[in-house]
Amino acid sequence: PPVDPGALGVIAACCRDAEFLAFGYRSRGDETTARRVEPHHLVTHGGRWYLVAFDPERADWRTFRVDRMADLRPTRRTFTRRELPAPDAAAFLVRSFARATYRQSARLVVGLPADAVRAGVFATIPGDVDAHAPDACTVALTAESAELVVQFVAAIAALGAPVRVEETSDEVGRRVSELADVLDAIVRPRPGEPR
Repeated sequence: PPVDPGALGVIAACCRDAEFLAFGYRSRGDETTARRVEPHHLVTHGGRWYLVAFDPERADWRTFRVDRMADLRPTRRTFTRRELPAPDAAAFLVRSFARATYRQSARLVVGLPADAVRAGVFATIPGDVDAHAPDACTVALTAESAELVVQFVAAIAALGAPVRVEETSDEVGRRVSELADVLDAIVRPRPGEPR
């Protein structure tokens, strides 16, 4: 959705000046709440703008889609900047996507060290990577669409290490199986089929 450049300007100024920002926020479930936050950074990802901010009322860091923010009100009250619990705002945003719960999900066991998986694909794929052995890790993926989760699974499989799908939503499991059949047919065509 298009974002009002004026809104981006207001948010950016509050980030720059360490000024509390109040606004109405519409959630994924279409509920609107009043928010008052310490804005930290604007980040663009996947064609959308996000605000990374600390929410004192919830005593935690949050991300907000700018196109869901309304009635922006700078408060003229400043705050002391907090240290972001991530190397940078973009990394925090991707981690927040990974920790969110969406309609479709998958949990994989990957035969690579966690750091290798993070370095290989997780600059662009939101997912939670947990090391459970020196040469293996568990990856939790979640997204609104099954197609997106399947794309994430395929990207991880493309790293060339053994991957086992441990848990999925029904639709993701079915689509991963279909993708495996398609890829197997490409590599091993049936008799009489062109290569």
